[in-house]
Amino acid sequence: MLCGRRRNSTNEDGNRITSLIFSVLFSLDCMVGSELYTKNQIEHIFENAGVLFLFFLKTSALSVIIYLLFEKLILRWIIILQKRSFEKQVNVIKIRPVLRFFLIWAGVFLSWFPVFLAYYPGILSYDSHTQTKIVFGIMNNSRFHPPLHTFIWKSCIDLGSIINVPALALYSIMQMTVLSFVLAYMLCIIAMQQPFFLFSLFSFSFIALNPVMGIMSLAMTKDVLFAAVLTALTILYYRMEKDSGVFFNHLRYITALIILNILACLLRNNMIYVLVLSYVMMIIIKKEFRLQLMSVLIISFFGYCFINGPVYDRMGIGPGNSREMLSVPIQQICRTVVTDDQTISEEEKTQIDDFIPYESIDSLYNPRFADPVKNKFNTSYFSDHKKEFVHLWIRLLKKHPAAYIDAFLELNIPYWYIGAKSVDPYSKREFIESGIRKLDFYPVQRLSKAPRLLKIYELFAKYQLFSDKPAYMSMLYSIALPIWVLLFCITVMIRQNRKKYYACFIPYLFLWATYMAGPVSNFRYIFPLYVAYPFFLFLAIFSQDK
Repeated sequence: MLCGRRRNSTNEDGNRITSLIFSVLFSLDCMVGSELYTKNQIEHIFENAGVLFLFFLKTSALSVIIYLLFEKLILRWIIILQKRSFEKQVNVIKIRPVLRFFLIWAGVFLSWFPVFLAYYPGILSYDSHTQTKIVFGIMNNSRFHPPLHTFIWKSCIDLGSIINVPALALYSIMQMTVLSFVLAYMLCIIAMQQPFFLFSLFSFSFIALNPVMGIMSLAMTKDVLFAAVLTALTILYYRMEKDSGVFFNHLRYITALIILNILACLLRNNMIYVLVLSYVMMIIIKKEFRLQLMSVLIISFFGYCFINGPVYDRMGIGPGNSREMLSVPIQQICRTVVTDDQTISEEEKTQIDDFIPYESIDSLYNPRFADPVKNKFNTSYFSDHKKEFVHLWIRLLKKHPAAYIDAFLELNIPYWYIGAKSVDPYSKREFIESGIRKLDFYPVQRLSKAPRLLKIYELFAKYQLFSDKPAYMSMLYSIALPIWVLLFCITVMIRQNRKKYYACFIPYLFLWATYMAGPVSNFRYIFPLYVAYPFFLFLAIFSQDK
């Protein structure tokens, strides 16, 4: 009995440490983020012992408060929900699973249809203008914009010209159908597992009645279709974790997994890194199925490389610009120039000028938007002098580590700081770009069928409804919230010693990590995590290991 108690006590202490780690991380996020967000540097924390002690005191106090809330309130509330779900398990609506799915799908699609009427024929924004130029041969096709997505847009334009229907309307209906189908299947899984009924109702309402979902379902950007594919992948990972033996004995599951892996990589260039890292982690975790997972990874990887290489080359699709991978190093060098110009030698200035026009850095540098300086980066010179660039970057890092840390953390601070505004005052990116790009060679006009509804939806798209309200009212649309929901769900599962379904969370963690190396924080990038809220919470709270 003593050994048993001691073992249980050890497990309980370990679980509490997990909760404490989450609390400390969240507290540091609030404290460090607040300093960096308001003062554009974190060196202020270390200016003197008094400031550092006060920072430590505030962080410790906030950590204790969050820990107590988690342990005494949130965790107990979760356990109550689990008991109601697992013990009672009452089917409120007893209907066949197939019919249930089609009812949910119809409910989601029809709930979004008023948004389509308001924004008719759709939303032509983000990178749509350059992709349209590629379709009409004004620009050379390259892998900077996923060629698969450009091909889908071209197909809509070709079909629209044949049947005399606006291409944007065809694209909007297609994207609404695909996204609503996948999310309805996700909702169907949640409902069929018989969790707490109010949670099923919340999940459906979040997907169907949330204006942001309907608006994003119309936006012509790769991130929406990518969100649908990643959600479908997560559902497959869920089935794999639920019964791996059955999953790997069915060829249709493995085939679907490989196809979705390749599609995800073709819709987002950074997904190939996420795929490799995720499968390496899964291979480590699921030792008994290493061979199967390695096989899926190898086939998916080479399948993507074959399409992204020989196939695209044969189609005349060139490679993307290498500077797109250098947002963080470019920002770090430019921040050093802006903040510590007097300490940079003439030789270093000359070397920097070879890559970026030195005199223009001060006027172009934006701490939360890399494109202005990145677009001036001399890619052709970099291609022949990569070693020189690396040596320059390392040399400046040794001399200015604080500037490098500030540049990295501030570039995409809305991705991790919970108090950051979703419409950043520096980058000045819209919450959702809901307009229609003006293209002289391919004119498209908005012909709203519901102008009054359009005005209401625009309050959400432009973030005007919550811009002047307290933070807790706009938290649902925070760009940083998805990563903290993800970490919260992982903490709950570790806290309850539930090992299943970790694979469902892994790709999202690595995806978020790749976003931190991107040029700007934008809601569309985080949208794949946003749509997965209900599934994250379902896995953490209502899913069963047995």
